[in-house]
Amino acid sequence: MSHITSFRVTASRQARVARSYLLSACTLALLSLVLGSWPAAAQQSGSITGTVAEAGTGVPLSAAQIFIVGTNMGARSRDDGRFTMLDVAPGQYQLRVQRIGYRSGTMDVTVGAGAAQTVDIELTKEVLRLDEIVVTGEAGAARRREVGNAISQIDLTDVVESAANLETLMGARIAGAVITEASGMAGSGNVIRLRGNNSISMSNQPIVYIDGVRVLSEAYPKNVPPVGYSGRSGNVQASPLNDINPEDIERVEVTKGAAATTLYGTEASAGVIQIFTKQGSRRGRTRWSARIEQSIDHVLPFGAEGVDRIYTDPWLRDSHGQKYSLSVQGGSQDISYFLSGSFADDKAPLVNDREKGVAFRGNAGFSISPELQVQWHSSFVKREINNTPVGDNAQGVVLNAWRQETNYTGPTPSINGAIDQLLEYDISTDIDHLTTGVTVSHDPSAKITQRLTVGFDRAFSEGRQYRPFGFILAPQGIMANTRWLNETFTVDYVGSYTQSISEVLNATFSVGGQVIESEETSTTGYAEDFPGPGEPTLTSGARTLSFEDRIRVVNGGFFVQGRLGVSDRLFLTGGLRMDGNSAFGETLGLEPYPKLSVSYVMSDEGFWNPDWGSLKLRAAYGQAGRAPGAFDAVRTWSPVKLSGEPGFVPQNRGNPELGPERTEEFEVGLNGSFLDNRISVDFTYYRQTTKDALFEVRTIPTEGGWQNQLANVGKMRNQGIELALTGAIISGQNFGWDMGLNIYTNNSEILDLGGAPSFAVGGFGFIEEGQPVPVIKSPRVSNPDALADPEYEDDYFWGPSQPTRTFTPSTQLRFPGGVMLSARGEYLGGHYIYDANTYGKISRGQRSWPSCIRAREMFDGGQGDQLTAAQRNRCIQNFIESGSLINKGDFFKLRDVTVRVPLRFWTWVTNPAITVSARNAIRWFNSDWQVLEPEIGCNTGHNCLVISQQEHIPPPATYTFSLGFEF
Repeated sequence: MSHITSFRVTASRQARVARSYLLSACTLALLSLVLGSWPAAAQQSGSITGTVAEAGTGVPLSAAQIFIVGTNMGARSRDDGRFTMLDVAPGQYQLRVQRIGYRSGTMDVTVGAGAAQTVDIELTKEVLRLDEIVVTGEAGAARRREVGNAISQIDLTDVVESAANLETLMGARIAGAVITEASGMAGSGNVIRLRGNNSISMSNQPIVYIDGVRVLSEAYPKNVPPVGYSGRSGNVQASPLNDINPEDIERVEVTKGAAATTLYGTEASAGVIQIFTKQGSRRGRTRWSARIEQSIDHVLPFGAEGVDRIYTDPWLRDSHGQKYSLSVQGGSQDISYFLSGSFADDKAPLVNDREKGVAFRGNAGFSISPELQVQWHSSFVKREINNTPVGDNAQGVVLNAWRQETNYTGPTPSINGAIDQLLEYDISTDIDHLTTGVTVSHDPSAKITQRLTVGFDRAFSEGRQYRPFGFILAPQGIMANTRWLNETFTVDYVGSYTQSISEVLNATFSVGGQVIESEETSTTGYAEDFPGPGEPTLTSGARTLSFEDRIRVVNGGFFVQGRLGVSDRLFLTGGLRMDGNSAFGETLGLEPYPKLSVSYVMSDEGFWNPDWGSLKLRAAYGQAGRAPGAFDAVRTWSPVKLSGEPGFVPQNRGNPELGPERTEEFEVGLNGSFLDNRISVDFTYYRQTTKDALFEVRTIPTEGGWQNQLANVGKMRNQGIELALTGAIISGQNFGWDMGLNIYTNNSEILDLGGAPSFAVGGFGFIEEGQPVPVIKSPRVSNPDALADPEYEDDYFWGPSQPTRTFTPSTQLRFPGGVMLSARGEYLGGHYIYDANTYGKISRGQRSWPSCIRAREMFDGGQGDQLTAAQRNRCIQNFIESGSLINKGDFFKLRDVTVRVPLRFWTWVTNPAITVSARNAIRWFNSDWQVLEPEIGCNTGHNCLVISQQEHIPPPATYTFSLGFEF
């Protein structure tokens, strides 16, 4: 028996949290006051006022940046397009106006002493944004016209609705990305897939950067005791993506495959998400922004035959959430800053579920000299998550409520009272997340640019579980506490040299290198059998155990890239990344990842008629990888205790030749705008093949009892299309109507198992040659409509377990007065899901399962011969077959409907507006779904190969009211 040392906490958890909130809030306020009082230019006598509007339609443009060239003076247009610059010295100036999605404009103005100069500015819409700078997947920065691969971008100035978190904001916006919700639990993260699964053994989660700093992308660990069944939990995992406040984000760039992520090397085959936060401005006055949000969550019916929520109503509620955000930005000639703080407190529908926290961000930019710029970014987040015990958990509320007379807690007359006692099970997770980084940009000449980023990301979680003395299903009590820490250190350098070879030829040569070091540590204490009631610590248990894990991985590499531009419309790019990783086998050296791409702006050719619109053609090829686990290549032994003596048994055999999975991808596509920029098209066909896929290969038992060993033996493929269409149906000054549609398909196939046998990956998902990745394989009722006992076809291939097609329609209406109405839906389909819940209830003899109540009554009443084979298989204990309850996963949800109304009468603040949103309020399921819904599943972590349902409540409908303004 091991022993863990502990101490008694003298202050309450609530008091510690309160002190933390107060300290952070005071710090933010102090910094805001200091920077907000930065010396401004001396008071002057002139001013410039005016409006910014869209050329051709006269639609007012908000969020346009207006500044006087050569000075630090500027302004930002409001929702009605108006702007004002005060204290302008008399004289002649050049005014420049910029807004994302529009061509920049300039005009000359003359300001007289004591006079107010009024100007009206029109900007021409630029749908393709060919001269916009992008970063993700590039050596440094590049214009869109130069990039040969697809890059999706979310510009937050175009987002109308209030987003609860970043994953919600990204959902149903990007062709090629599937972001599925998992449950209605507090803190539950979503599952993100970019162009499908390209790994079976490793993670399929894209890597994430914030302002150039690599951050944690995998889910926080599930809060579960280290001893006993792994389902004793809330069975959810929080996502680090949701640690960032959407109000702090300027834009998000997403690259979706190896053709675009070569320069990230061994870590990036599943794609890259780059998040860019607000930087502040060196032009204009200090600007404060505030937002107040209130929300209600309501769980829609997910039962059948009158049992709307499958007996969980006593433990569900319409829960209230609130969020308050405040930020300030501004600057002077040589400094810019952005500071923000937010507080959120969200109760979730289950009675013990709640998430609250604070988030702070500080960004600053400094001009050391005209050639040397420094940017500093830093954020800190503290979240507290409380969960109700649910999932496939005999000590969980939902499982016992659903089982009714077959529940684990007590006899039928006291079901609810017994289940109430399960609420004494305390599951809490505290998260602290710190990210900081400095980027130094040095541009000694127009030909030479270089950038160095050094960053640090620290993600910490403490998961605590407590079942007190006298708990209904663990009378002596159980406690566990896990402290988990992930620290990632980033060093990233890139330098570029540009040279004009002739009047039409231009070349850019880039070199760079990157080192990412990640260290993960975990320490867990476990105790059970407390002597009596009270407030125990881990040392109070009669039996205590301790556990510790440490993992350190270093990935480093360098790259070279060359780009040749011809007449600023044809661009050829080639590059090579060389990578090493501490998880590689000892015989491996540096791994190469090549890259080739071409981009051709055809509409810039002389033969092109401008009335035809704009057109860019592109093609790209590239390779990226995914490293094996930290110890997969190493021979390891597991410590054991036999007859009271310590010892070791074989664990991982080790493979000195183990290397990364290598994904190569070819994509071809186009970007176009037509009919006077009324219609835009973004189309991509992609085909990616993962070679050297890591599969478990059986070892020979006579060689010592080693576990199966990972080996680079497999081969798999994903291919499909991505199509994003947007259209301006009506464009007028007082009324406008835009529509959009994203279409995405993904067809996967296992090409080669490398001699390894087919194998299961859970939820009746299998890895089989010639089948999707993975495929659902299980018995099928071969005579479903016959009035007879079911007959079964064994090992039937139903189809893929992940969606193969998505459609995301959207629309936006603009009314007089700046009123906006937007809607966005999402259809996912082409996949299959195992209904483990129905099987679990019926196979244990439950008679009150909602979708089977009528069938059970008929059977008990002697009318069983009137039930079809499918009904008998689904509802009668004597006939049901494990794995035979497979449903089509097709569904549609109206992800968001939002109305935004400017408050024109509220003149003492800038851009006041109220926003009302409804999320997931309307939905459609295919006829296979007699009970539950397709988005109850994938809550066991980000790397969810098979959508395996558990006893959770579905994502609720959420109704949000927010008020935002500036001052």
